[in-house]
Amino acid sequence: RDEGTITDAWDEYIMYNCSHCGKKVRAEKRACFKKLPRILSFNTMRYTFNMVTMMKEKVNTHFSFPLRLDMTSYTEDFLMGKKEKRDGFKDNGAPLKETESYEYDLIGVTVHTGT
Repeated sequence: RDEGTITDAWDEYIMYNCSHCGKKVRAEKRACFKKLPRILSFNTMRYTFNMVTMMKEKVNTHFSFPLRLDMTSYTEDFLMGKKEKRDGFKDNGAPLKETESYEYDLIGVTVHTGT
C-alpha cells in the first residue's frame, strides 16, 4: 500500500484479474492529481457525522501543517511510473521549470472559531 496517496482498500471479495500476472488481486481505489495548480488551497472539512445523535459534529483534535509540502507522490505521472520523485527537483544539476515543481510553501492558515 502506497502511503503517499489517499487510498481505500476495497473489500477482499472485490478482486480483479491483473493484466500483468493474470492472478486475482485486491482492488484499491486511489485519488491523485493529473495536473497541479501554481497555488494550492485545502479545505479540511473537520466534521464527522454522529450516527447516535444523527448530527454533524466538529472535530477538535490537533491538526498540524507542514511548512513545505511535496505533492509529487500524489500525481498521476508519479503513480504510473512516468516521473520519479527527485530530491530538490533537479534534473542533471539544472533546476526544473517552475511549472514542473510539485513543492508548495505554506503561506497562510485560516482557523474558524465560533458557530
